[in-house]
Amino acid sequence: MSERHDTRPRTTLRAWLASEGRPHTIAVFLFALVLRAIVARWLAPEPAWDGVLYERGGQAIGRGMGYVTYMFVQRSSDTVPTAFYPVGYPAFLGLVYRLFGESRAALHGSGVAVSALSVALAHRVAHRVRPGIPALVAGLFAAALPGSVLFAASAMTEPLFGALLALASWALARDPRGPSTPWLVIAGVSLSLATFVRPQALLVAPVLALLSAPEGHPMRARVRAAVIVTACTLLPVLPWTARNCAKIDGCALVSTNGGSNLAIGAVPRANGRYFALTADDGCRGVVGETARDRCWRAVAREAIARDPLRWLALGAVKLDHTLSYEAFPVGYLREARALPMDDAREQQWRRAITRPWRVFLLLALFALVPFAGRSKLPPAAVAAAAATLVVLATHVVFFGGDRYHLALVPWLVPLVALSVRDANKWFDRV
Repeated sequence: MSERHDTRPRTTLRAWLASEGRPHTIAVFLFALVLRAIVARWLAPEPAWDGVLYERGGQAIGRGMGYVTYMFVQRSSDTVPTAFYPVGYPAFLGLVYRLFGESRAALHGSGVAVSALSVALAHRVAHRVRPGIPALVAGLFAAALPGSVLFAASAMTEPLFGALLALASWALARDPRGPSTPWLVIAGVSLSLATFVRPQALLVAPVLALLSAPEGHPMRARVRAAVIVTACTLLPVLPWTARNCAKIDGCALVSTNGGSNLAIGAVPRANGRYFALTADDGCRGVVGETARDRCWRAVAREAIARDPLRWLALGAVKLDHTLSYEAFPVGYLREARALPMDDAREQQWRRAITRPWRVFLLLALFALVPFAGRSKLPPAAVAAAAATLVVLATHVVFFGGDRYHLALVPWLVPLVALSVRDANKWFDRV
């Protein structure tokens, strides 16, 4: 008897890794990871500014104290519940500390890992819309952006927020036929976790889901996807909202800083970016987190109603502070005593990291420019661009800052990959 050999193709791990541009993704991830790890080891920044509070919040959660005011008063006996922003990032740090212990290595390593992961996920989306060399170049460019590299090991929210946004985008774009229900759920849960880090992610859910569907997808299917993603984004937040209603002085969907953020961008001395509110700006003597938040919201609305044109004009200033330069990563590292420098050297560093960011941003913007004969943007790129605009709109309403665009870099990677599409048609016209 002769042996029969099964000649049917088998899917092996090696074959899977070698297909669909995955070697490029692995290369992008390893490049991003190694570069960030080297810089983190070199700089080893201490938590600075808001990062000090975030680390304390993570320590309290890791020690089983819960999300409490230990981050402000540092008494191990203080277990007064709080809902002050941001809820999600200290929870992430708390998990990291529980698993790996409270150490700078755990703090830096977690930031490096999620930052590198965000670039890899962004490359997967870029490969979906512009496979091959364009996606690889865009991914490597994002991996090497100095601001993102320097900021990866910080005790700040941007690396984690960017990774969660990138995960949601990839979950919706990974299948050219459109996402199945399980992947819609994954996208929604990812955006829900992102909402705990920054509530603006909640606004992104329906936009990403509606626009990520393949061309020709019926509207009914798009609406269904938007409903599933939005529901999976909102529902996991509601138990936390119930906790806030029961534990602090009033209900808050996620955190108690929306009113103060609105006031920062609206009161008479608003300058388009963050500054610390004082009692002279309003709300003197108001006690309680929710009460203060409502008070600041009322102060902001009054300021906007008093001079709406000034507030609208400030929107352009806020957008300028968010997109035009990169300064915060260097300022953070100086504050963290990781980069000893004077004002002149800090200015040089800021200019040096701003230049590649501007090139990256201009390439992403160029992808949006229509001209005769140029192909349309694929749905995943349209969704990423629209979601980016949604997040930027929230900063126009509240206030701007260059660190806020760091989390949006993964969404721009597909656009950078598409920036020179149809280049042959340009030369045909010459």
